[in-house]
Amino acid sequence: MTSTTTGTERDTAAIADRIRAAYAAMARGDVEPLRQLMTDDVTYVDVSGGITGGVHRGWDSILHLWTQASQVAGGPVRLTLEDVVVPDEKRAVVFIRASADIDGRTVEDASVFVYYLEDGRVRTAYLMHEDPAAPEAFADR
Repeated sequence: MTSTTTGTERDTAAIADRIRAAYAAMARGDVEPLRQLMTDDVTYVDVSGGITGGVHRGWDSILHLWTQASQVAGGPVRLTLEDVVVPDEKRAVVFIRASADIDGRTVEDASVFVYYLEDGRVRTAYLMHEDPAAPEAFADR
C-alpha cells in the first residue's frame, strides 16, 4: 500500500516549515524571514491590553512594537517556538514562549498566535497570552 501526499498537505507543510525557519532566524537576530512571512499591510492584534496590546498595522509598526518591548524589558525578549499547527492554507496556530532576563530574574510568557494567511503569508496575527498579566511582568522593573 502506498501513501500519497496531496497538494494541500505539501502546502501546509511548506507553510509550517517557513514559520519554523522564520522563528529560528529571529532567534539568531535575523528578522527578515519573519518580515517576508507577513504581508506588507499585516494586522497584528495583541488582545492583552498590556504594554504590547492593541492593533498594529504594517511590518514597521510591529518591528517598532517589538523594539519598544525590548527597551521596556531592559534587554532582548527571546521568542522560542514551541509548536506550529497549519490545518489548511488559510490558518496557522503558533505556540511560543517569550522570555527575558530582568533585574536578575527570568520572566516568561507562554502565548499563542493565530495567523490568518493569504497566499502563504500572514495577513492577520492575533496574539493571546496564557496569563493576560504577563506582558506587564516584562515591564515590572
